[in-house]
Amino acid sequence: MRERQLELEALGVQIFTVTFESEARVRELQARALLPYPVLRDPRRVAYRMFGLERRGPTTVWNIPTLWFYLRRLLRGQPPPRIRADPFQLGGDVILSADGRRGWAYASRDPVDRPSADGVVALAARAARQRSDCNA
Repeated sequence: MRERQLELEALGVQIFTVTFESEARVRELQARALLPYPVLRDPRRVAYRMFGLERRGPTTVWNIPTLWFYLRRLLRGQPPPRIRADPFQLGGDVILSADGRRGWAYASRDPVDRPSADGVVALAARAARQRSDCNA
């Protein structure tokens, strides 16, 4: 989403990171500029459950697509990330309306499964059009 951040902001989208990480870990990641958006902590994972973001077992997390993703990183000279938190908690992407009622959620099937940035921008653009139609 970083590469499309300006486009999303122009559509009125506010991007947040939600994590169950400790406060100390969040400060560390922010200091290293790895969390470019405001961070909301959810240590009890209430939002994760609300949006169907599951915790899975080792065969889901350490599968061929995930291993291939990390191998490609290594081949490009990028070190593998250090796993400090729960590696079995899957993430996702969520779009909520301004009133927090309507939205869209993409629950990742494994750690490297993400929706395309183009798809997220298209959904945000559609939501912005619907919002302007309702206000007209």
